[in-house]
Amino acid sequence: MFKEKCWEFEQEWRFKILAFPDGFSLPDDEITKETLDLETYPTIDKFIDVNLEPGIFNEAEFILGPKASEAQHILLTSLIEKYAPEARIFYSNLQIR
Repeated sequence: MFKEKCWEFEQEWRFKILAFPDGFSLPDDEITKETLDLETYPTIDKFIDVNLEPGIFNEAEFILGPKASEAQHILLTSLIEKYAPEARIFYSNLQIR
């Protein structure tokens, strides 16, 4: 996925993994097209097995943007507590005009 050069200091990895039940098809609407942008970033239409070290997600750092809601923070916190208790959450310093 593309990221502007000015943001390279963040040293982040970006993944897009879509998982759906067998036989599921995405809605053909503008929201889906804009959100997933599958024309620019196409997906591989098969499964991918990725071997990860146990506990690797404990090293994760999540940055919540300035438009993140309290509900999103609560959801992320709950997921971290369950799956990666050592992961950290930060808030972006970006200001929205």
